[in-house]
Amino acid sequence: MRVALKGVRAVFHRPHPQKETDLAFCAQRKESPEKPFSGTLSLRLPPEIHRRIALEAGRHSKSLNAYILDRLRATAGAHSLPGRRAPLR
Repeated sequence: MRVALKGVRAVFHRPHPQKETDLAFCAQRKESPEKPFSGTLSLRLPPEIHRRIALEAGRHSKSLNAYILDRLRATAGAHSLPGRRAPLR
């Protein structure tokens, strides 16, 4: 199967109007633009803590990621974070 990609590079390299406006606004105010967060966080922790958190997540029938996210929401002002689920009990 062949797909015509003529002009794709031009589309991907075209500046985004909002981005250009934001950059100009920051330059005018002599501020640096804030980089968006990716939503990915790499965390190093001792194996024993990793094990205990994984066991606790299993007790709550959650993945390790879902359990940690719920705990972070609960301690970081859950009412202000997007994607709020039912409170931890």
